[in-house]
Amino acid sequence: MSFDVFSNLNIISTNVSRSYSVSNVSSTSSISTISDGFIDSSIFDVPNYSDLFSTVRPMNFNTSYNPEPIVAVPEPNYSTYQNINDLNQLADLFKSYYEKYNQLVQSYQKTENDKQRTIQSIRNLEQQKINIDNQINNLNTRINQLNNQAQQLNNQAQQLDVQAQNFETQANMQEQNATMLEQQAQALLANPLTASAGAQLIAQAQALRQVAMNLKMQAQQMKQQAQQLRQQAQQLQQQAQQLQQQVDQLQQRKQMVDVRINNLKKLLQNINNYQEKIKEALRKVIEHMKMIYQRAQEIIGQKRQEQLQNFLNQLNGPQKFNNLFNMLGFASGMGFGASNPLPNIALPNIAFLASSGLFNNIFPANNQANLMNFFGLMGFVSSFAPLPLPSLGFSPILMSSFASTGFRIVKAI
Repeated sequence: MSFDVFSNLNIISTNVSRSYSVSNVSSTSSISTISDGFIDSSIFDVPNYSDLFSTVRPMNFNTSYNPEPIVAVPEPNYSTYQNINDLNQLADLFKSYYEKYNQLVQSYQKTENDKQRTIQSIRNLEQQKINIDNQINNLNTRINQLNNQAQQLNNQAQQLDVQAQNFETQANMQEQNATMLEQQAQALLANPLTASAGAQLIAQAQALRQVAMNLKMQAQQMKQQAQQLRQQAQQLQQQAQQLQQQVDQLQQRKQMVDVRINNLKKLLQNINNYQEKIKEALRKVIEHMKMIYQRAQEIIGQKRQEQLQNFLNQLNGPQKFNNLFNMLGFASGMGFGASNPLPNIALPNIAFLASSGLFNNIFPANNQANLMNFFGLMGFVSSFAPLPLPSLGFSPILMSSFASTGFRIVKAI
């Protein structure tokens, strides 16, 4: 006999065969087949925190889990049942604990549904967190590229500034040289003999000034190019800053997701704790059912011995046996007269008695013994027959004749 209800509580199945039957409950790997849980489904929706001003905040999440009071079950104590001698009372107690058993199993199935949805929600949020990390990594890569490009443009602009400054320096030197030549030319032009040389110096000075002008123009163009490069670099830096703002927003979303994941994990732990309480209550219920069953077996055994002793006392002689038939009105109902019917009937050939074997063949194989078997069986079974118990998926314990008692052995679950 096994009452191992915790080996796989997620696959509990109860088969009920009576009029007051409790609905069958079963659990499979598919969440859709499990009965509704205690928690409203809306809290398992994975929020998208793209709107940072959303009213949905993970810190408002309620992580407590105590959906309904767990059925109170007293501590099992066999002494509670030792003084009970009424099988009907035991049957009522057994039915009561069986109803508690079904109620606890249904509660467990609901909590299991909540648990599975919580786990799935955690997985969804963790996947969202991975997606956010990927977005952040991609944005950071793009930000680095933009910053590198901006830095390169700034370096080019700086180089152009240096070149422009060099060109301006060269232009200034050329202008200074031109000024010196012009001064020398003025002195030469004053003397008719050196006037031609002075004119040549004037021409050289003009050429130098033209070179200086070209250098200044190139320097100015370089400065303009450097300014354009700086503007482009600034635009790239602004793009990088905008992307950095997106990264910051994603970091905030990631923090919110982390908070919600942690809250869901707390909820999951509370669900597990609640399930452990249900398991403990189930363990007590099963212990009570075992004790009730054991006490019923003891009473049945006592009644069996009493019935057998009564028949043995009544079968002291053939006359008393015939009187017993007449008293029960059994012989006339079967077509017998007042005579002893033993020579006319062979009860071992009756399939019912042949299949029952309740007395383990302890009597001699004769009609008298089988009649004792038959009447004794009817006596104690009828005293225990009113039990209106469902099967709970149990197996028969006392052959087919005793099935009406409703007591069953709990299968290993």
